Amino acid sequence: MSPIFEFLSNNINTFIVISGVALALLLIGNFMVLSGHQSQVKAALSLTNEVTTYNTKTSAFRSETRKEQVTPDTVRGLEKRFNEIILRHSVYVQFIPLFPLFGILGTVAGLILQINALSNDSAQLNDLISSLNLSLYSTFYGLVFAITLKVIDAVFPSRKINSIELLFEDYDKKLNNSIMLGNITDEEEAEN
Repeated sequence: MSPIFEFLSNNINTFIVISGVALALLLIGNFMVLSGHQSQVKAALSLTNEVTTYNTKTSAFRSETRKEQVTPDTVRGLEKRFNEIILRHSVYVQFIPLFPLFGILGTVAGLILQINALSNDSAQLNDLISSLNLSLYSTFYGLVFAITLKVIDAVFPSRKINSIELLFEDYDKKLNNSIMLGNITDEEEAEN
């Protein structure tokens, strides 16, 4: 059992740091994907079409802006893509609480390794101090990355997710209001 504790105590800090940096990069990458998707949603919900005509008699150009119709299918496609991005984000977020556990694992492994060594020879006080130092650092790294990743998630992707959800809710309200006013008919109700 001692080789397991030795392996853990020697490698846990490196594992925590590499995993934390990788997860931070994934969260920031997902934030960038969400930002691009938000731009697509905003553009789709406010599409305009500029038409320019040329009058041959007066040799004048005239520009006219017409509002484009966004179909519910277009919005459903954007919502589907958004849900896929949220699903990936929720997987990333599920890893954040593991970092304190990794830190505690390093602490426990280091302490067990040192207790085993002390039981064989009680004159190894320097080894005990070294082991405690390693143990506390692994707990420290685990906590630092858990806090940092939670802040990154709260400030970037989660705020963007909420913003896009509000856009879709606003669209749904407008669509339902138009159906209620009779400006748009629901295909299912029209068939009945």
